[in-house]
Amino acid sequence: MFAGRLSDLLNKTITDGIRLSSYTDPKGNVVVGYKVSSNNLLGVPIPLTVSRSPARLYLNVLNTLSAKHSQFR
Repeated sequence: MFAGRLSDLLNKTITDGIRLSSYTDPKGNVVVGYKVSSNNLLGVPIPLTVSRSPARLYLNVLNTLSAKHSQFR
């Protein structure tokens, strides 16, 4: 849900068609970013450009979410 909302915000402002993804590790921590996976927890920078020329500016989006287990007991 969080990844989808952040993707929508980015696509309504400075990007076009990117989708953020998430990965949940065995301890329950969630990493949200662009092209995040179990093999790539840092994701990939999003290329930004105003034309079809190669990007010269990149945006890094990465959020790590974790819950304290004591809150759920």
